[in-house]
Amino acid sequence: MSPSEPARGFSLQEIARLLRLSPRRVRTLVRAGILEPRTDERASSHFTFEELVRLRNARGLMTRTWPRRRLRRAFGRLRQQLGDDRLLPSVRLAAEGRNIVARRGDEAWEPESGQRLLCFDPPGETSAETVTFRSPSPQRYDPEPALEKAREIESSNPEGALEAYATVLDLYPDHSEARLDLGRLLHEMGDPEGAEEHFRRAMESNPDDAIAPYNLGVTLQDLERHEEAIAAYREAIRIDPGCADAHYNLASIFHGQGNELGAMKHLKIYRRLTDS
Repeated sequence: MSPSEPARGFSLQEIARLLRLSPRRVRTLVRAGILEPRTDERASSHFTFEELVRLRNARGLMTRTWPRRRLRRAFGRLRQQLGDDRLLPSVRLAAEGRNIVARRGDEAWEPESGQRLLCFDPPGETSAETVTFRSPSPQRYDPEPALEKAREIESSNPEGALEAYATVLDLYPDHSEARLDLGRLLHEMGDPEGAEEHFRRAMESNPDDAIAPYNLGVTLQDLERHEEAIAAYREAIRIDPGCADAHYNLASIFHGQGNELGAMKHLKIYRRLTDS
């Protein structure tokens, strides 16, 4: 046991907090077999330090929402390929194009097919190449056309749009516009927890932009996590005092909580901003 690991292991909430994932996303990974928590007499789940490392190494898959069935298949085959579960924490998993790619040292392969990838990059680079697949190089890849195309096809081909946004984020993890677009699309497609992660990452990448905390507030409000939504809206207003919609949504939350004084305060500000 690691010196930093609690005596009973890590709870699901602790795992989610440490890795900045939503609890729902952690549960999805449990159901996919990437994590196998122990259950105590009170039916509470606890995770080992090795599983924390394993999940940290799988964060590269979190740029998009994968079908649980595909994750389960890929991870099951990865177990077979390694032959020893003790090797799992040494493997990093990432999304490259439409593929799930495993890496360990200088090795890279696709767990689903077993296809080995040839790495031609200098030390520290992470793209890979096979006869049929090549991850674009950040030095040669302009993300703007991909973002424009993704926005154009969102209504007709949302899965393709998700793929395009994820490709940008594979190469530019701090691209706040791609985070915002991907988060908004995930929210519209019924995955608010997935959207939350991208909005929080966008806030980290561009802390002076009020759009990310505002969108986060909308997402948290839909999840009925009202206190967190209030904090997000207030952050949006701190950055942009003229964010009228944040005031309106705060008034709505306060009204639902019976805080009529707070509701009227923000409603008056909203009216003043929209009238002007």
